[in-house]
Amino acid sequence: MGVIAQVLVGDPGLGDTEGMARYAQALRLVSEACAEQSRHARAASEALGEMSARSIDGLRAQVTEAGGRFGLLAEGFDQAARIHSEYVDEVDAIRVAARRVSAGCAEAIGQAQQWCHLTVEQAPQAFPYAASFLVAPPVFALPVEAQYAGHRWAGAAGAVEDFRNQWNALTVRRVEADMLTARRLEQIEVVRAIDSAVPSVSLGQASGVQASVWAGDAAAITAAGLVALGSAAAVRQVWDTLSPAQKDALVRSTPRVIGNLDGIPLGYRAKANETNIRAEISRLQARLAEIDAELDYPPGSYAMAGSSPHADLTGERHDLLAAIAGYETYLAVPEGVERFWFDADGMPQVADRVHVVAFDPDGPSIATYHGVFDDAGDIPDWVGNVAVHVPGTGTLMERFHGTDERAYNLYWEANQDKRGAEPTAVIAWADGAFPQKAQAASDKYTVDMAPRLRDFTAAIDTHPETSTLTVTGHSYGSAVVGKAEQAGLRADRVLYVAPAGMGSGVEDLGDYPHTRQAPHYTLMARNDGVVGLIQGADAGSLGHGASPLTAKGVTRLETGWLDAEDPTSGTVESLGPFKAHSGVYEKGSTAFNNIVEVITGGEATTYAPDDELPAPQGGRRRQPGIHAGDYEPEYTSIQ
Repeated sequence: MGVIAQVLVGDPGLGDTEGMARYAQALRLVSEACAEQSRHARAASEALGEMSARSIDGLRAQVTEAGGRFGLLAEGFDQAARIHSEYVDEVDAIRVAARRVSAGCAEAIGQAQQWCHLTVEQAPQAFPYAASFLVAPPVFALPVEAQYAGHRWAGAAGAVEDFRNQWNALTVRRVEADMLTARRLEQIEVVRAIDSAVPSVSLGQASGVQASVWAGDAAAITAAGLVALGSAAAVRQVWDTLSPAQKDALVRSTPRVIGNLDGIPLGYRAKANETNIRAEISRLQARLAEIDAELDYPPGSYAMAGSSPHADLTGERHDLLAAIAGYETYLAVPEGVERFWFDADGMPQVADRVHVVAFDPDGPSIATYHGVFDDAGDIPDWVGNVAVHVPGTGTLMERFHGTDERAYNLYWEANQDKRGAEPTAVIAWADGAFPQKAQAASDKYTVDMAPRLRDFTAAIDTHPETSTLTVTGHSYGSAVVGKAEQAGLRADRVLYVAPAGMGSGVEDLGDYPHTRQAPHYTLMARNDGVVGLIQGADAGSLGHGASPLTAKGVTRLETGWLDAEDPTSGTVESLGPFKAHSGVYEKGSTAFNNIVEVITGGEATTYAPDDELPAPQGGRRRQPGIHAGDYEPEYTSIQ
């Protein structure tokens, strides 16, 4: 190996052509996105029609110009993708030729050494040439008996020189390919325009990502460059071109971005958010120290919380201590608490932490994942069911543990129920500010969060052919889910639990572009005092659209008993009108089991309509169908 390295210097086939090919595909995705933008802009320009007001004329000109620019971008990125693909083909061809030359040269070197030794044995005077066996002595200068071996030696040495020349020619060919590709990229007018347009920060950053990948300098890719790509699909394409070391470097250097960027695999987001959580704990501890110094409290003490004349500071102090304690549980499972992950065989493995796949205090944004990751950091393809749970009114990032525990309970029961058959993964998601108390009447929060839910679910559903995706929302979260459906969310099943509605402006499933044909389910306690009286209320920005309880195509499920196996345990309604709103998540209850059945694709108990019976004082009274003496549960197979 040492000899051939001296003969054949460098490697003309060097380079990650698989990564280059993946990046060419990423460029095609960017081109397609720009083409779509161009189509939208042109359609908007045409929609302005013959309107001639001066303001409309200016707007039409701006929209038309935008359409043209996006069209040029689409053409430019498509051309760049073709150039990259052709470059990959050329490098692959050079690599194949280089391997052939290297193998031939190695064989020729071995023959030269063999015939050199034989010649020296037959003609000792040829010994000085043995030190440089690649240059054979003149055959006529050798004794007759050594001339045959000397001739073969010379032939092998000449073959080595021929292979060296071929190798050097391949090296020149590679240099020419590099230079030609660079010139062809530089000649793309739109690429030059992007690089020179200082105000176009995001496009300039995107161009920088492309240039660094083409040049083989993937380490130059930045988090800002990934964000600038603009779509989760493009982010993932570029991410997959990076080496594990480069991915880890981005996680370490820019955890805030990587931990919250759609397109980054969930496993890497979880790694980044460990750093983000520690940073937030440190920030809160620093603020706590300031308050303790001002109040002269012992560090970390819970004493006199709220009882000081400085009530505002003691109140803030109490909230800080609670938030810190809560965030610390994400880094390590508290002592005395059992958490498990389920493997491909459905067997529980002890979990040492919670996977936090979104964490941004400025958002606010938080999401937790219950399950394991594959080597790429994705939900494994052997997971049969994935559920995303959206909580409701009152959700706060610093007090997310109730929501996370609810998601874990569903995860545990789903995997217990389907042990070894179809493992399930569950995510609790809250990417945005949720309404508090009276704010829940407004649809503002659903409008803000709906696109983010749509994009998040699209990015994590990496194995759509092998698993089902169920999106479920509780209370206000149901309105968020419905609004996301209206915005283009894709899911295999949708479940509204104690729902506020199907999203403002939604009249029926026909308002959902991608999920109108998907199975929809709902359940709610009969005496729900939180959302029961607002079903179907929708007055512009106040209210949350049609009620899933009565919407055509939505199957209502039964809430039933607190212990699904024991009718004497009481109903969910027996908890009272307000506790019943969340009581549907009581472990082991009919309602809870029905939620699990929807997630796992089993059989759920359908709603038993109320019966109208004579009232003792006259008139009619309503009796829940499950209280009828001849009640027998009916089931529906979850599609």
